[in-house]
Amino acid sequence: MGLIERNKKITDIKKNEIIDGMERALLLKSYDRLTIDDVAKEAEYSKKTIYSYFTSKDDIYLELLIRKFDLLYEMLENAVNGSQVKGVEKIKIIGDAYYRFSKEYPEYMQAIINYETNDEDENCEDNSIIDRFNKETEKSFLLLEDALREGIDSHEISADINLVDMAIILWSNINGFIMLAYKKGGYVKSHYGKSLDDLFNLDMEALLRSLR
Repeated sequence: MGLIERNKKITDIKKNEIIDGMERALLLKSYDRLTIDDVAKEAEYSKKTIYSYFTSKDDIYLELLIRKFDLLYEMLENAVNGSQVKGVEKIKIIGDAYYRFSKEYPEYMQAIINYETNDEDENCEDNSIIDRFNKETEKSFLLLEDALREGIDSHEISADINLVDMAIILWSNINGFIMLAYKKGGYVKSHYGKSLDDLFNLDMEALLRSLR
């Protein structure tokens, strides 16, 4: 291993340790209250060292979100590849996998929801991180777009729909339900006696019927 490769490896290790520190710090404080000092404490690095790798806490947070969206994409892709279905039924596979992700990794889902409802990327000073983040989130969206295209090709879905518009609507609907489950799930269950799992299945069935 040459000097350049060795230095890059060391840089990657330190960056990952700082991102790990951000993740641990978020278990103790909300993002708004979090400071670089908190991240430094959890990462066991000085503030000076952290600032030699990241320009702000927003940059570190976006790197953490990239990790989480990468894990989400991996789960969605595995669900799709592990199934023989196409088109409309594949959309259900994607929705089910996304919902399962939200239940298996609630702390990850919390970070994603916090991002969706705030503007952390507007505060990020490193455009390369924003570009990588956008590409990572786009991968999951493209899986849904491909499933819609298959449905159109097999005549399950009307060819008159706008592919991108419908993908955005579906993604927004699934995200909206998961946000509801995260923020109001306990209230819905206690006040209405409704199972979130059953409600999600009903929601997906309604979406699929609207496409056919």
